[in-house]
Amino acid sequence: MPGRGHDDLRTGRHRHAGYIAVRFTRRSRALLSMHNVNHDVACSIEITSLKGLQDNDRWMRWIERTAVGLGGRPHWGQQHNLTAAEVARLYPF
Repeated sequence: MPGRGHDDLRTGRHRHAGYIAVRFTRRSRALLSMHNVNHDVACSIEITSLKGLQDNDRWMRWIERTAVGLGGRPHWGQQHNLTAAEVARLYPF
């Protein structure tokens, strides 16, 4: 909807059509793995949305920003909008 602000996403006033999948795996030692964590178990959260829905880009960027803000590491081989500083922080070599 025109005029909707970023707060609408935080308050749940958005439409989403797709699926959200959660799976738990063992951690990985691979440098680019999103499972390269300091815990024995990692959690993947996959969020999809149907192409062409209004506000899709805003919704997916909000999800990514929220996940990164909470310490999540996006899947390196998928779409992401990380800055160079975030890449250096999340995927240190």
